[in-house]
Amino acid sequence: MPRKPARHPRVGSEVGMGAHVLPDEDPKAFSELKASLIEELSPQTALERILANDIINVVWDIDRHRRLTAATIRTAFIEQAEGAFVNGKPGRAASLYSNDGRDLFLERLRSSDDNKRAKAEAILDRKSVSKAEITAAAFISRESPVAYHEARIADLERRRRHLMNEYVHLQEKRIARDAQTAVRLIETKSGEVV
Repeated sequence: MPRKPARHPRVGSEVGMGAHVLPDEDPKAFSELKASLIEELSPQTALERILANDIINVVWDIDRHRRLTAATIRTAFIEQAEGAFVNGKPGRAASLYSNDGRDLFLERLRSSDDNKRAKAEAILDRKSVSKAEITAAAFISRESPVAYHEARIADLERRRRHLMNEYVHLQEKRIARDAQTAVRLIETKSGEVV
């Protein structure tokens, strides 16, 4: 019995649109980015739509690595601040006990409430530890993962520029081809009139 040919989604279809979104990411943010870039790029042909989707995915990956870098540093910042709370200087604190107000300090430091964060930061000020010192220690403690994400961002930025150059070249060829077709059409019509 002959096999049925495989059906592939239409180029530019929304099938698999969320495939590039990881579980911790916002599908709505991806959809908004995609809609914005599709509107800006205005792909007209199948190949332009493919390149536009490649560009969208690369831009999303760049943003992802930036988010991951920030999350890595935020986590390390909390660890280093905990060390400052316990030891009076940035560094990872021993997690053997938690009866010294550490939990409340960390809760306040993580809070989105400015007043709660200010209370935690005041404790750091009393211990003569600046947020800049803690941030520096956080970067040092996560040097390898941060370097990895920064290298990925640099590679992805090169890829984005390459894809954009290809896209612009493809659009220029289409526009020139469309202009030639319009000229031929005008010449044909003017020939009929005469």
